[in-house]
Amino acid sequence: MSELPSADIDGAIEGGASSEKGDNNNNADAAPSLSIQPQTTKPPPTKLIPSGVVCLRGNLVQETRDSATVYRITGLWSLGLDKILADPENKIGLCSDFEYEHKTESSSDETTAVTFPPSGNYIGSFTINNAGVKTKVEEQDVLLNFVENNEGYHNVEGKGSNSFGKYTISGTLSTEGVITIYRHYPALVAQSTKTKKKDSVPQVKPPPTKLISTGVVCLRGKLVRNTVEGISLDKYCVHKITGMWSMGLDKILADPENTKGECNNFEYEHKASGGVTAFPLSGKYNGSFLVNAPHGGAKTKIEEKNVMLKFRENNEGYHNVEGKGSNVWGKYSITGTLTKDGEITLFRHYQSVKAQPKKAATPKQQKTPASKRQTIGSGTSTTASKLQNTHKSFTPSTNPNTAAGEYLLERFRILLSRLQTTTEILQNWPETQGDSAKIHNDTATELIASIRKIVTGLRAVERHVNGTGPSPAANIPAEALEKFRSSLDEKCPIPLDLLDLLDIGQPFGINPQCYARGLMKEAMRQLAGLERRKNALAILGSAIEKGLNERSSSSNDDTESAQESESATKVVTVSKRKRDEGDEIDVEDMSKKMRTD
Repeated sequence: MSELPSADIDGAIEGGASSEKGDNNNNADAAPSLSIQPQTTKPPPTKLIPSGVVCLRGNLVQETRDSATVYRITGLWSLGLDKILADPENKIGLCSDFEYEHKTESSSDETTAVTFPPSGNYIGSFTINNAGVKTKVEEQDVLLNFVENNEGYHNVEGKGSNSFGKYTISGTLSTEGVITIYRHYPALVAQSTKTKKKDSVPQVKPPPTKLISTGVVCLRGKLVRNTVEGISLDKYCVHKITGMWSMGLDKILADPENTKGECNNFEYEHKASGGVTAFPLSGKYNGSFLVNAPHGGAKTKIEEKNVMLKFRENNEGYHNVEGKGSNVWGKYSITGTLTKDGEITLFRHYQSVKAQPKKAATPKQQKTPASKRQTIGSGTSTTASKLQNTHKSFTPSTNPNTAAGEYLLERFRILLSRLQTTTEILQNWPETQGDSAKIHNDTATELIASIRKIVTGLRAVERHVNGTGPSPAANIPAEALEKFRSSLDEKCPIPLDLLDLLDIGQPFGINPQCYARGLMKEAMRQLAGLERRKNALAILGSAIEKGLNERSSSSNDDTESAQESESATKVVTVSKRKRDEGDEIDVEDMSKKMRTD
């Protein structure tokens, strides 16, 4: 189609308009005398995006099935065109399969013949490799529109949706039938646009947070960002904090090498997608810190999960730190700073626990049985929380008579902390990221290590209570330890379980009435079992006696019948012998008579 000058187009439009107006005055059904087809200009080719966008690349072919013509697209998809081009045969496993189809009825009429490539609705699916297990995701009504560009091949435009959301499509189709299309999810674009608008609003930067020199738990270390990229599709970076903590910043500054041993190590880390380049990165951090043993033994590792850290730039050019967290000692808030060279200083402000006044127990209240034992993990006044409250006020005692009991409570607190950590690992099991199972391997390794710590804690309790094991239970005099174990034997002759051991009695028991009732219940159960055994033995003895009597009676009857049978045999024998003798006499008489004759 030849192009017209702009003046001619304007005149033609005006002429058509006036003609149409006159025709409308004369005859409403008459067509305009002049019509202009819209001018079309072929667009430039769509630019290819090398990475960062979901890309599908394959071949578009035409097939005939029965009486229908099928246009089929098959190929590979990945999280970037660069991954497909780097491994076109998918030997490393960075890509997955996809396919689309568009059916049209075959027709001999040339006017209704479908041009190639055909625009329209395509249906198909793609696979997701989830830790070696492939999942098929179906897609319906994927609209593809092919527009010829000014380079002689086609651009691809369209839209679609699947279980991950709605998206738009862009791409190209070469003259050889190689199709490359990209999925642009609008929700992500809208979110990023919203974020940009929010960030564009000017905000007043706060002053730097003041550092507290003493009296507050302080953590000081370095924040670094490490990038990890494996063979799988997932690529992530780790923001890690490592350093020392103490009961005040002054102790850390006075002894940065920890030669006096007043500080302990700690670490936190936060994993993020490899595409996130922000630093520092706010979010939930997981980690742990070490605690000295009460009597100079091995240090205890306290795990922490979901510690929230938020970094906010201050008016001095570095960052303030705010957040919150919790551990076995309770909930706390976080304040601190992060300098430009990555040095981070955090302060933990524990929430004060209001002490409730103790009510004097009346004699009636003392006789009232304790309520049912509350299980570990319940929301109110559990055995675990009591142990933790006991540990909050725990200080190593110089009295050897109570040091063994205090050490046992310390072992119980450590054991409950490890049980809580293991439960949190199971409750917060992460989801698979891409096609990699690395996160599951890491979490499983963490779970196994936590279970091993539980076993070690159980052995420590058993070693302290029973005296078994290769090493002493604690730095406690042997005489006091033996006296403590003897008292356990006297107060708990039949230890039912670990919780019963906690409730033995004063001064170390938590709920001795619970233990007394439990022990009485167990004794009654065992007595009932003995009574059942006694009745069963009586029934068994009666059955045995009855069997013996029946066997003796049967033996006597057999003896009498045997005697009768023997007597009858003798009678038959005598009769037969007499008959034989009589026969012999008759034979002799006959022979004598014959000789006489």
